[in-house]
Amino acid sequence: MERTLEQTRQILSALSNRNPEAGLSGAVLETLAREFHEDLGNISAEATEKAYREIRRNFRRFPKFADFFEIAKSYQDQEASSAMAITEGPSYKSDYDIEKSKKKLEILGKVAGGVISYELGIEQIEKINSREG
Repeated sequence: MERTLEQTRQILSALSNRNPEAGLSGAVLETLAREFHEDLGNISAEATEKAYREIRRNFRRFPKFADFFEIAKSYQDQEASSAMAITEGPSYKSDYDIEKSKKKLEILGKVAGGVISYELGIEQIEKINSREG
């Protein structure tokens, strides 16, 4: 999901409230929010939110932009890797393909058990492979 300026503003406001020693308020906070928003570029709302939570838990001071960006970018990269793994993951077979595979395994079991000959097993598997649909 695309990150909005308002989301960036809320995150920086929350960080500012948690770190009053940073002395950020009003126009300074607004300017900083706009700069963060612009500089974060295509970092997603999810990655930005995760970065905020990590900074909230682990930083004792208001973060430098470089710190925030590095953490948000690492979450963005993780999201991209996960999305790629999903699209490149195993292909799922249809019910028909599964049934064909079960029949082939059954035939191989009969061949291995000596119930049918190797030649007959190959012939039956070739018939299954040659069927359309």
